[in-house]
Amino acid sequence: MKKSIFVLLLPLLASSLAGCVKYNGKPKDGGKGTTTTTTTPPDTNPPTSESVPVEPGSDVTYYLNLGRYGKLDGNPGTVQADVFLEYGVKISGKSGDALPTKDNVTSDQFGVVFEGWLLNGTQDTYTQVPNLNYCVLVAVYSGSGEGGGGGGGGAVTDRTTNFPSTGYGFKFTTGEGYVASYFGPDEYREDSTQYVIKNAHFVKGETFSLIDFSNSATWADPLDPYSLGGSSPESTNWQSYLSKNGTASYTVLQDFTSAEIYLKMKYEDNIIYFSL
Repeated sequence: MKKSIFVLLLPLLASSLAGCVKYNGKPKDGGKGTTTTTTTPPDTNPPTSESVPVEPGSDVTYYLNLGRYGKLDGNPGTVQADVFLEYGVKISGKSGDALPTKDNVTSDQFGVVFEGWLLNGTQDTYTQVPNLNYCVLVAVYSGSGEGGGGGGGGAVTDRTTNFPSTGYGFKFTTGEGYVASYFGPDEYREDSTQYVIKNAHFVKGETFSLIDFSNSATWADPLDPYSLGGSSPESTNWQSYLSKNGTASYTVLQDFTSAEIYLKMKYEDNIIYFSL
């Protein structure tokens, strides 16, 4: 559970980062592939127009979020104001068309390699244009690159403002956050259900809370003493990274990246584990 993923971040633009939602594994139209946990660029504000389902082979307009250092056929992305992308590309095509590959998408950063496309706000990967009009597809990168995620060296997952209607995650005072994926029962804690956030980055001075997306309630739960390098039930290593503000929120005390965060949800006995 505490294994880190040693893939460094493609340098992110500011602190806006996109969240992840675990796909349920069922087939999906439009070239659904496997999920990935590598780096995605930060422009992930929700589009002004909601994605609209269409029939396969329909005419669609879609957007590619290349990130600050990404290029498509040698050209960087540009501002796409209608979907709040700073480094995006607007394309008119048909659902089911092949999406650009490693042959087309590159990075200015040494050692950084394009891996694929995520549908904005999810962990659903695509190799073909989805059966959706006005969708945003986010480029995923892996590799070393300068300015990678501090602390644990894990590949950083972008935050999002496109939250689901159910489930749990983190919400920052900026309005951005991370969406946790359902992980299953906790074998070490009876009646406890786990949700996981992969490769989340935290910046000194930020404040965030847990959030229940079903009712927008926010709060702060105790941290597992084994979090952030702790080695015993009495460890307080996590206090070098986070300050818990009562039951309301957490404040980040230094930049760090957590490869895996487990929200261990149990009635009146929640606990949060942060790996490094």
